[in-house]
Formats: sequence, C-alpha cells, structure tokens
Amino acid sequence: MMESLDLPHRTAIAEVNLEEAVPFICEHTSYLPVPQYPGAERDIAFVIDKEAQHANVLAKLKNASPLIADVSLFDVYQGEHVPEGKKSMAYRLVYRSNERTLETKEVDVEYEKVREILQKEFGAEVRS
Repeated sequence: MMESLDLPHRTAIAEVNLEEAVPFICEHTSYLPVPQYPGAERDIAFVIDKEAQHANVLAKLKNASPLIADVSLFDVYQGEHVPEGKKSMAYRLVYRSNERTLETKEVDVEYEKVREILQKEFGAEVRS
C-alpha cells in the first residue's frame, strides 16, 4: 500500500469512530471560582506512630476547623532522629474565609486547635 500511495516512510492509518467515544465523555463540567480573599498557610510537622494512616490524619485535619480550605502532605520521614516505631509527617494547611481576609491571630487560634487534635487523637508530638 505504501508504494501505491507513493509514501516515502512507513505509515500507519487509523479509523476512530467518535460516536463510540461519546458515552465516555464527561458532560458535567465544574470549576471552583478563584478565591476572593487570600489564604494563610501554616506548616505543621509531628512525630506519630508509624502505623498511622495518611487518610485518617487528613480527615481529622480537614475537619479541625471551618477555616481550613486545603490540606496537603509534603513530607514523611523515618530514620535518624525519629524514634523507633514512629514516623515524622508534615502537612501544609491553608486557612481561608470566603467573607474576609483572616487576621494572623485568628489563624493562630485555629492552628492551636489542629495541634490539640493531633495530640489527642493520634498521640502526636508536634515538632517546632
């Protein structure tokens, strides 16, 4: 076939039936508006039992305060300077209000709640 079409290189031909693909196309489009007010970020690192699961910690952190807009894990470490049977985990917390810019003291109060929850629920030792 290549010779009959006078093609200089190996060529592949494919036929795609788009009607077959339509059921797989998501019709629901969603978006999140850009926040009107800035967020305040705080990092928290703590030593916790090595069996503790990220999903459980994440759920507690997300529900620790109505001002927490986002939580992301950015470090897990086991080794030197971490006791046997423990691990260090570090999360970034983003605090935000949809109604106003938060003051530092408000974020500090909510951050202390997070510290208390980690200590109470997981026996975590928050690192400075």
